[in-house]
Amino acid sequence: MFSLQPSHSTWLPSARAQTLNMVTPTLRVEDCSIALLPRNHEKNRCMDVLPPDRCLPFLITIDGESSNYINAALMDSYKQPSAFIVTQHPLPNTVKDFWRLVLDYHCTSIVMLNDVDPAQLCPQYWPENGVHRLGSLQVEFVSADLEEDVISRIFRIYNTARPQDGYRMVQQFQFLGWPMYRDTPVSKRSFLKLVHQVDKWQDEYDGGEGRTVVHCLTTTQYYYTVLLHSTTTRYYYTVLLTKSVFSLILIILYI
Repeated sequence: MFSLQPSHSTWLPSARAQTLNMVTPTLRVEDCSIALLPRNHEKNRCMDVLPPDRCLPFLITIDGESSNYINAALMDSYKQPSAFIVTQHPLPNTVKDFWRLVLDYHCTSIVMLNDVDPAQLCPQYWPENGVHRLGSLQVEFVSADLEEDVISRIFRIYNTARPQDGYRMVQQFQFLGWPMYRDTPVSKRSFLKLVHQVDKWQDEYDGGEGRTVVHCLTTTQYYYTVLLHSTTTRYYYTVLLTKSVFSLILIILYI
């Protein structure tokens, strides 16, 4: 997702900030034509940061929905195309769309970089126990665990309208070590541990083939770096957050 009016990083080292600014895509209004359709306005937190048409993951699951749009963008990893989906924290009216996205795109991990905040229309979109029913979609709570700065929750999701498809196990990783007033995580070690936990789950459950959804509470002029790594090399994928959703700047930096 890219801002129609890209902002620039001020907290990164100057050389790195200059590099990021050089590769920041500048979009035209027509590049985001689907997000700008009147029927999709209420699904966007902010109308000046929108996903480009070419990156949209169109929703597939049909359950009385007239729109297949969600404010999200597909993103390649260094070894797999469309390995990641970046999106906004679900709005109260897009919780169902969020779980449709997870199911339709075979996601096995959800990385949550924020707290629940109803005041900013960021509701708790998962069940703490039992089953959350969203039309034909069902999200069933399986287990939860707290380890340092990460709350991990496992859910079983399935579409009752298509029982032949079976169910999908999804683990959500809520990272607690990144307060909204900070530009960077409190602890690098705990953040690296989060990355390790996500990688381990991906490899164990789906052989590394499942997608990962990353979302955050969107806040004006906040910049985040999502660190993703392989067993051999670590890469920085810099994700720029401006006003609402993810403005993506993809740059690989070796450490």
